[in-house]
Amino acid sequence: MLRSEAIDKAREFDLIKKHNHVTKVEELIEKNFVNYFETILERVKDAKSAQDLAAAWNSKSTSIDKSKCISSLFAQKIEDYEKEAEKYRSTFDEEALDEFMFDENAFKGFLTKECPVIMHSFYAKSEELREWQISYAKTASSDLLGIFSNLVQFVNEYANSYVEADYSQYSESDEFNFNQIEDENFGIVGVIGMGIKSFVTYYLHPNIFPKRGKMDLFGLYFLTDRSFLSLPTKTSEFIMVNDKAHSNEGVYKIDQNYWYPYGLFSAYAMKLYRKISEYCEKHGAPLDPHYRYVYVNTFLEGIAHCHKEDIQTLTKSSNPKYATSHI
Repeated sequence: MLRSEAIDKAREFDLIKKHNHVTKVEELIEKNFVNYFETILERVKDAKSAQDLAAAWNSKSTSIDKSKCISSLFAQKIEDYEKEAEKYRSTFDEEALDEFMFDENAFKGFLTKECPVIMHSFYAKSEELREWQISYAKTASSDLLGIFSNLVQFVNEYANSYVEADYSQYSESDEFNFNQIEDENFGIVGVIGMGIKSFVTYYLHPNIFPKRGKMDLFGLYFLTDRSFLSLPTKTSEFIMVNDKAHSNEGVYKIDQNYWYPYGLFSAYAMKLYRKISEYCEKHGAPLDPHYRYVYVNTFLEGIAHCHKEDIQTLTKSSNPKYATSHI
């Protein structure tokens, strides 16, 4: 998609939700899924932590060998997830947030120090994040408290009414009923968007809320062959071509589509989970649905890692570290 205001964004966003378009995206995902997943598993057997799996993998690609690689891959990702999630659970405890109502000005400092996605973004020495850092610095503490209080209340209410048997059958974007957290009461333009919000919700409930970070969207971009599927802007729906700003080389920069509808992303994430789960079950490594979107995030970030040089080129980043900036 294009960032330019001259483009009818509403029309293009409407098109990507159409059944025939979604079907085409799913066909591309189906075509490329196994190759990417097995490429990611190949990387596991080359990692130091999985050296003991290499001989078995190279001798016979049996289900038993793949089961070990799958278990090794996801065990490490879940361990990493839990370490990070603990920070979000303590930061966004509803009772703790309520205490800041008596001292709203203290919340911003607390958030900047204790929320990982905010902290890493605010202190990053990255030109790509400079505009966001300035906007965040100007944002009132009370506004941030209001936004995150609304978000946590929504998350808790959703989780309390959540039924796994029903949720696990969702296939359409509207079924997730996530539209509310994308409205103006749940964000601050240019400061708190769906990228940051999805980090918070994901680390609170990985079975309900997928993480829609930069590498997740780039993962879908490459998984779908970078195709634009007849969209008017002739760009992929998963990326944003910043035609308002040029890089030092005089060409447009490309970023993730930070306007991508969260409900639609969730529908693709759920379908990816089913594919991952089916593959793993087939090879003797059943998954725990509590970590549903940890598996999906592992897969999508794995695809992005396979294309890290492409992403560095697309984003015109002079440093590969900043090419993976996640908000």
